[in-house]
This record gives sequence, C-alpha cells and structure tokens, in this order.
Amino acid sequence: MNPNSQHSNRRITFWYAHEGEASFDPAPNGTWVITAVPHQINARQAERELSFLIESNSTCKLISVDFDRISIAGTRYAPNFKPAVNIDLAFSDPMYAIGTVMSAELWNHALSRLSAYSTTHTVYGMFLEAITSVSPSQFIHLPQILFHLSDPLDVNENDTTCIRASAESLSIVKAFCETHEPGVKVDVQLLNGGKWGQQVTWTLPQRPLLVSILLPTRDSYPFLSACITSLFSISAGVEFELIIIDNGSVDRDALQLLEELDQSQNVSLIRDSGPFNYSALINKGAQLANGEILCLLNNDTEVITENWLSILSGYAMRPNIGCVGPMLLYADDTVQHGGVVLGIGGIAGHAHKYLSSESSGYQSRLQLCHNFSAVTGACLVVRSTLWRSLGGLDEHNLPVNYNDVDLCLRANFAGYRNLYVPQVKLYHYESKSRGAPLGFAFQQWQEERMVMLKRWGDLIASDPAYSPHLSLSHEDFSLSLCVDNIAPRSCSIPIDHYLSYNET
Repeated sequence: MNPNSQHSNRRITFWYAHEGEASFDPAPNGTWVITAVPHQINARQAERELSFLIESNSTCKLISVDFDRISIAGTRYAPNFKPAVNIDLAFSDPMYAIGTVMSAELWNHALSRLSAYSTTHTVYGMFLEAITSVSPSQFIHLPQILFHLSDPLDVNENDTTCIRASAESLSIVKAFCETHEPGVKVDVQLLNGGKWGQQVTWTLPQRPLLVSILLPTRDSYPFLSACITSLFSISAGVEFELIIIDNGSVDRDALQLLEELDQSQNVSLIRDSGPFNYSALINKGAQLANGEILCLLNNDTEVITENWLSILSGYAMRPNIGCVGPMLLYADDTVQHGGVVLGIGGIAGHAHKYLSSESSGYQSRLQLCHNFSAVTGACLVVRSTLWRSLGGLDEHNLPVNYNDVDLCLRANFAGYRNLYVPQVKLYHYESKSRGAPLGFAFQQWQEERMVMLKRWGDLIASDPAYSPHLSLSHEDFSLSLCVDNIAPRSCSIPIDHYLSYNET
C-alpha cells in the first residue's frame, strides 16, 4: 500500500490499497484509504471531491462513490449509479465494492476482522467488513462518478456485460457470513457464470417452523382456484397453514371452493362481508395466525418456484431483515414486481416493470438479491414477532392503497432492511392495462396518497435504495433527464450491525 501525494490545499492524505497485493498493511492514523481494483483510474477531480467531503463530515468513516467504464476507444459507458447504502447488494454484487474510500481507523478495524479468519486480503473482503461495521452517520454515498474501469484490450467494446463475481468472491462471502453468524449455513452460487453476480441463500434454522399464509379473496374463482392449486401442488419446502379471509364472495364456484377448503387440514376460513378494507382483512387473518412467519399473498398469484416459502422464510428469519418479497411476473413472463422504488409516480412504483424475467436489469439488479425501501404486499413474508411490533397494516388511514409500502417503511424506520429475492418467482395476474381509479376509488386513492406524503415525504423524495441519477418517470432504471441533487447522502434508514439468528 503506497501513499499518494498530499493535496497542496487539503489536509487529507490518501493511501492506495491495490487489489492483488499479497496482503494489505495497516494504514497510518489520520489517513484515508482508496481501494483500487485492476484497471481502475481516478477521475481528475476524485481526490479533491473526496477531500472536501471528508473535511465537511466529521463523523464519516466510509465513502462509496459511483463509477463507470471506459472502452479501449476512450468512450465512457455503463455508469454504475449506486444506492445510498445496500448491505445485501454487497453480498450479491462484489462490484459494489468498487469506488470505496475508508478512514484509517475503519480500514485497520476491517483488516483485523478479516485477518482473524482469512489469510487472503481483497478489496471485496475489506468492503464486507467495513460496510457491516459502521453506523448510519458514518457511511456516506457520493453520487458522482469519480472512478473509471478501463476495459482490457481483449474486451469487445460493444459488450457491456462483465464478470461481477467469481469462485474467489463466493469463497469470500461464504467465509464472511459463516464467520459472523456461527452455526448459520449459507449456500452460494454464481449467477449466469458470474456475469450477473452471485446468489447467497440463508438456509432455515434446523428446527420446526410454521408459516401462516394470509390470503384475502372475493369471488374471482379462476384466479383463486389457480392460486390454491399451486399452493398445494408445488412444494413450499416448509410447513404452512392457510388462512383465507373471504370478503363477501357470492360467486357459486368460489363459494363451493371455499367450503371445500374449509374442511381441509391446516386451512382456516374467515368470513367478513363488510366494505373492502385490505388492511383490516389481513390484520384479522394475522390475529388467528399460529406461524412464526407470516406470508401475505394475493388471490391472483400462482407459485412458480419449488421450495419458494422455505427460501423466502430463510431470508426473513435473519433478525436484521424486515419484509421479504419475490420477483412477480405477468402471464407473459415479463416483470410485474422487482422491488418497490419510492418517488416513481409520485409515491412508489415497481422496479424493472415489463422487462423480461430473463434479462439482467440495471447493473444486474433485477437478478440480484438486495435491499429495497419496500416490496409489494402481493407476496410479502415477515416474522410474526416483527409484524406485531409494527402493529400490522394501517387499516384506519391506508385501507386500500400503499399499506404494504407503509409497513415496509415502518420496518425500515425501526432498523430493519427490506429484501427483494429474485430467485423465487410467482405469477401475479394483475392487469397490465388496468387504468387509474375512478369515482370513490379515485377519492380514496387521493386521500391515501396524501397520508403517505405527509408521513414519508422526505423518503419518497429521495429513496436511499435508489439513485438520484435514475428516472422517477419510468420503472426501468433508465437515466433521469433532470438530476437536481448530487449532494453526499447518508443512509436515512438505520444500518443494523450484522446479527445472528439469536435475536436480542
């Protein structure tokens, strides 16, 4: 690790830690370490901007900046505009570690932790230790491109794919997780040969577990029948009870199906013929639930993935995780839900909507398990203890709209990270062509929209799981045509330290 020359007009000394060194050395007190991967070069203003940021933020210990790539012809492309902080993206995408700067104090702390279980020192390993060691005020994202990755000579300039993960990164993340969570087993694998990144799956604890599926419904026999068939024909991978909350069905076929289900083992039927209040229906079902995990499920969904509930529950059992949601697809296998982005459409929209489920999405994030500010309630998994501590859905102020987003944001505010899990897929037959609400429904939507703006306006204006460089007009992670604010931002949501299953 070699020191860089000190800026003549700054009091900050930067040291560079280059990927590929046999081992990293401790950094001198008072300095800052810029991690450097192969082919990384600085933008001209990099050290100047970093120095200004450090001098302006006395509590800062870890900085993450954006980066892009430069072709052999000198063309800049593939900008990686990062979220403010995303711990689970760090597990899934080793490239998230590029563009990291940390104080000597944090560097030496991370080096000590890493050296305790690994003789191999990498930028990625140091980043995992660092990002899980800081408090919210100590982590700052600077949404400016200050580093570039130059393409090697053998890279096709027209190919924007790159290897994001490798056997080495799998070994690093597995060692990290199992060292800091003794007794917990994770499975790791490359996605698309590493081009998309890597998948880290937390397995369930080795003890009996019951999941309560809460399914509100009214008529809609074809949808309900398909949903129920998938629940009992495709392995959930874990024991579950099904609690159906019928909101006044009158359709003969639907009523017959409900009567048959009511006679089935591990199925309970609740009847509520009052005005439609989704939040109240779910809350009523949750009151009767016996499961350690709750799964909110729409009646117009259909399971695709084997062991879907076991996989989602494995993530939800992590005590620092809040609400967990899968990838949801339309009938034509395009994306209906890939996480919820705040600010789109004024309140929130679905990430990567209408893209092919087989596409990578922006910076492979469609295929990567990572944190969003919210996930949809069409299929949402959460620990029952957390559900009760949050008070369930807000049936008084948000009976129909945005209640799932509100729940997720309350989980965030309480210090939990919400998680999108694309390895699990379900169909969600919500109509692509469904128009805006009319009449009373429009009035209700407007009222609930105002509740969200009053309650969560600051977060909606600047989603910490998104980038100010990305569009709030479209749901495809396209670039914004108007970027108003590229100021440094810390995480608006508390970052929990890495915890084991033993909840404290």
